[in-house]
Amino acid sequence: MDIKIFQINGERDEAHVKFAGLRALRNHMGHVDIDPGIYDEVFRGLVIEKGLEDLWLRFNTTGHGLHRGRSLSISDVVIVSGAEVFKDGAYFCDVAGWEKIDFDPALAGKEAGLLRIVMLEPGLPAYESYIKDDWHAMQDAVGGIFEITYPFDDGVIAVGNDEAKLIGMEGNRFIGDQLYAGPVYIVGTKDGLEGGECTSLTEEQAQRYLDQFAEPEYYTKEEVEDSIHFEIITF
Repeated sequence: MDIKIFQINGERDEAHVKFAGLRALRNHMGHVDIDPGIYDEVFRGLVIEKGLEDLWLRFNTTGHGLHRGRSLSISDVVIVSGAEVFKDGAYFCDVAGWEKIDFDPALAGKEAGLLRIVMLEPGLPAYESYIKDDWHAMQDAVGGIFEITYPFDDGVIAVGNDEAKLIGMEGNRFIGDQLYAGPVYIVGTKDGLEGGECTSLTEEQAQRYLDQFAEPEYYTKEEVEDSIHFEIITF
């Protein structure tokens, strides 16, 4: 399912409702209207979980490499689309369970300086997301030491896990003449130069790669292992 996670930004929380449930909101504010303006979007993407409880468990244990917030808690809001077991919409994390609410994501904030990317994960369609522009975020996104490759000719790069095949990550996509394993994301570079700084994908670039990698690809463990090669350089 496709989700977006929103968490209250303490700097805009003048009423001090962070971590407050709906009953506390009613007692404190006299109503339970949720103000999107005090929230920031901290994650968007596709997940394999089919229910909100499973989602809560994941984001409080293993998490996700593109998640920029804390673990899920009371007062957080999740917008869901494409769910199989409940209706699409916005859900408020209450003291016990989730409550469907009205929530306009266009009124929420987002951290400055984020880069628009297209994310490729094994077994999932490509999806658009955002990442911080620093090497810690790059490592988190791919689950380890990152490797930058240049399989495209339009000034974008692919960032993957340098050890993905060696540590048994699942096969992901064939890009160019190479089989990639583990999570990979596509991002722009300034002037398209190797070694240049990363930049957000344009609308056109993002749509191009969303279309190109719309269908997941599946590879056996043996196919991934057979694609491993080493380059020995002597002097």
